[in-house]
Formats: sequence, structure tokens, C-alpha cells
Amino acid sequence: LGRTEWIKPYTEDRVKELASQGVKKLAVTCPAFLIDCLETLEEISIGLKETFVEAGGEDLQLIPCLNADPAWSARFQKWMREEAQSKSSVS
Repeated sequence: LGRTEWIKPYTEDRVKELASQGVKKLAVTCPAFLIDCLETLEEISIGLKETFVEAGGEDLQLIPCLNADPAWSARFQKWMREEAQSKSSVS
């Protein structure tokens, strides 16, 4: 992050472009995040949705992150147990 330029195309620009091309409904996911945070919810599900609608779209839905999904939680716990076992067997 810091002063490095963000990867392009910028999400806001792309959403406007899609709306101008006639896309009316859009689903968005944030694959770099495992857990929804207030910033993501505000910037994407509120702010980006407003941008999309103002540009001619009808609806933008944020696909939730994994959060506390039972399957994700179980898999994560399994990874942690496996990692702990591998570390204890090395000692």
C-alpha cells in the first residue's frame, strides 16, 4: 500500500464503465478479505453501489466474505491444528 499506485482499472471507474455499457445488476466480491469490515461494507455496499446507480445501474450487491461460515471456520481450525502439529514434531 503506502505510496505505490493501486492496481488498475480502479473499481469505481470500472463500475461506472459497466453501468455506461448497460449493465444493470452487478455482484461484487472482495477476495483479498476473509472478514467483512466496516470499511468494506461502507465503501463497497454503500458507496460503490451509489456510484453504480448514479452511473445508470440498478443494483449492486456485495457478496459477503467468508466471515464465520461454518465450513470456513472448520477448515481454518484444521489448518491451525496441522500447523501446530508440524511445529511440535520438528522440535
